[in-house]
Amino acid sequence: MGHVMATPSVMLRFRDTDVLSIDAHNKIFKEKGSVLWGLWLKAFEDKDEVIAKLKTVVTDRVYLANTTNKSKPEISICDVKRIITDEAQVDETLLPKYYRKRRDEVPVWFEVVSRIGAIDADQRLKSLLGVPTIYFLDYDKDNNIINTAPPRRYRLNAKAGARWVLLLSDIHLGDDHAFRYPVEKGKSDVNPKRTFSEVLKEDLAALKILDQIGCVIISGDILTKGAWSVTHETGAGQMTGLELAKKVLYDLAKEIGVDPSLFCMVPGNHDIVRKPTGSAPDLQEVLLHYSHESGFRALREEVSNVYKLSPLNYVAQIKYGNKTLLLGLLNSAYLNEATEFAEYGYVGDDADVVFDLLRRETSDAVTKIVVLHHHVLPVYEREVVAANGKISMTLDAAGLLRQAQEANVAVVLHGHQHSTKRMTYSSASAEMTKECRSSDRSVIIVAAGSSGAKRERLPPDETNAYALIDLRKKNPAITMRRIYSDGRRGEEW
Repeated sequence: MGHVMATPSVMLRFRDTDVLSIDAHNKIFKEKGSVLWGLWLKAFEDKDEVIAKLKTVVTDRVYLANTTNKSKPEISICDVKRIITDEAQVDETLLPKYYRKRRDEVPVWFEVVSRIGAIDADQRLKSLLGVPTIYFLDYDKDNNIINTAPPRRYRLNAKAGARWVLLLSDIHLGDDHAFRYPVEKGKSDVNPKRTFSEVLKEDLAALKILDQIGCVIISGDILTKGAWSVTHETGAGQMTGLELAKKVLYDLAKEIGVDPSLFCMVPGNHDIVRKPTGSAPDLQEVLLHYSHESGFRALREEVSNVYKLSPLNYVAQIKYGNKTLLLGLLNSAYLNEATEFAEYGYVGDDADVVFDLLRRETSDAVTKIVVLHHHVLPVYEREVVAANGKISMTLDAAGLLRQAQEANVAVVLHGHQHSTKRMTYSSASAEMTKECRSSDRSVIIVAAGSSGAKRERLPPDETNAYALIDLRKKNPAITMRRIYSDGRRGEEW
C-alpha cells in the first residue's frame, strides 16, 4: 500500500511582481533536490504569533496560492521537509536570486522537497484568500475545509431614536488640522480655536438633533501625510499620529453620543501613503510588506472594532429602527502597479465583492450608500494639470458608478479635493445589465469637502464642512453644513 500524503494544514499566499515565483523555485529544486520558500509577512501581521502557531501543526505539505490575478487565484501544492526560523540555518544556495538581498526580511522559510505543481483547487479554499499571507486550515470529518475568511460584512445597531448619518471627510490631523486638539492646554496657549468635537456638538445641538446621530462616516484623510508613528506636539504634551487620531475620534464619539464601533471609515491618500516613485525596488517593497496600510488598519481596529486583517473593502450593515443603512466602504488608495505612485484613486476588482453584497439586498427599507475617498466626477470648475503627472481622479470611477447604479445605490460619498459639491449621475452603457439600462437609476454624488483642514489647504470659496443624511426620508435628504474652528455658529452650506 502506498504512502498517503497528509492534507495541507497551511496555505501561503503570494503574488508575482517581476519574477515568476514558482518557476524560480522549481528550477532550484530540479538542480538541488530542495529549495527554500520564504514567507513574507505584511507589516500588520504578528510574526511571533505565526511562528508559535506553526509549531502546533503538521506542515509536511502546504498549499501555495498565487493571487496575482485576484479574481482567478491559482493554487499549487508541494511537500515540505522542515520550517526554518533561525537565519543561521538558511542555505543561500537554495534561495532564488530575488530573495537574496532581502533575506533578513523573511522570518519563516519552508524547505520544499518536491516540485511545486498546480492543482484544481476546491472553491472553498480559494474563497479564503484575502489580506493574510498565511492561512491555518481546519477540516471536518469528511476532509472538507471549514475555515471562514475574515469578515467582509459587519452588522451593527444604531441607538434607539437615531435618524441621521453624520458625514465627515478630510479631517487632516497633524500638520494641516484647523482645530485645537482635545488635550490640556499649555500655560502659554491663548489660541481661541475650539476642538473639532466641540464645534460639531454645538452645531448639532443648535439643530436639535444631537441625540439622533446613529453613525459617523469618515471618507478618508483622517491624518496628514501618513504620519501615524510621527510625534506630534499636542498642547502641553506629545502624541504619535495614531494616538492623536484615536484621541480625537474617541473625544468626538463621547461628545456626540455615538459608540466608536459605529464610526465607519475608509482610507484616503494621506492615510495610506503610496511611494512617490514607481521604480521596481519600491514597488516590490510595497507589495511585500504593505507597511503603508498599517496605521489605518490599526486605527480602524482599535476605534471601530474591525479586525485588522479584514479587507479594506467591506460592508457595514446598520439597523436604524425598522430601516437599514447598507454602507459599501471602498479603499480607493489601493495600489495600481501600472501607474506611478501619485494621488490617483483606484479600488480594483475587490470592489466587485462589495457591490455583489449590495445587489443582494432588495428591500425598500434598505438605504445603500457607497463611500470612498477619491472623487469619481470632476469637482473643480477647471481641473489642475500637475506638472509632475499626478492624477486625482479615481481610475476605475466609471466601473464603480456603473455598479452603483446596478445595485440601486442612493448616494456615493467622497472627499479628497476639499471642495464641496452635490451632483446627480445617471448613465447607460453596453457594460450594464439590460434591466439597468432600461430604468432610471440615478445616483446622488456628494463631494464632502474638508471637515478639518486648515485655511491654507482649502479652495478660496470653501470653509470646513460636514453633512447630514436623513434616513427617515424615502429618498435620503442630504444637508451640508459649514463649521468654523473659532467657534462661530455653523450655517447651512
